[in-house]
Amino acid sequence: MTNKSKSKSRKKQRRTAKLEAERSKGSAKSGVINAAKEFERHTLHHHKRKFALRGEECSTRFRRACADFRQAVSEI
Repeated sequence: MTNKSKSKSRKKQRRTAKLEAERSKGSAKSGVINAAKEFERHTLHHHKRKFALRGEECSTRFRRACADFRQAVSEI
């Protein structure tokens, strides 16, 4: 009985391009989200304190706006 040889003409299709695109999309998203968080923590810190002094409702609105922005970026 002879051994069957596999066809040399057929090769596995590479899906690395698709995976690379998904990976770069994910890293871009996380980079923007991290930059937004960093901006909130450092640049907007004194503004957040001012909002907190103005009242609880104003502070809550500001935090909700920041969270909505991060959510909108993550849905891209």
